[in-house]
Amino acid sequence: MCNEYAADDCMIFFHDLAFPDVAHGWRYFVGKEGWNTRIYHTQQLMGLAWRGKVTPPEHTPDPSYEWALPQHLGEFVFNK
Repeated sequence: MCNEYAADDCMIFFHDLAFPDVAHGWRYFVGKEGWNTRIYHTQQLMGLAWRGKVTPPEHTPDPSYEWALPQHLGEFVFNK
């Protein structure tokens, strides 16, 4: 539904990709034409989908923590 009503220039944040159901909603946008996606390694494991003239916020994960993705997001690569 978000895809249908979202503006041409927008971003949608997903809180807690660690939960498979939340990650399932975020995955809808992965590879969908016009959408870009990113994972933010925070304590809450955030996901972002954006399109149009939007600049996603930069984020630097805590370098003292060994970040890993849950098994249900295992095909995604974490770029430090």
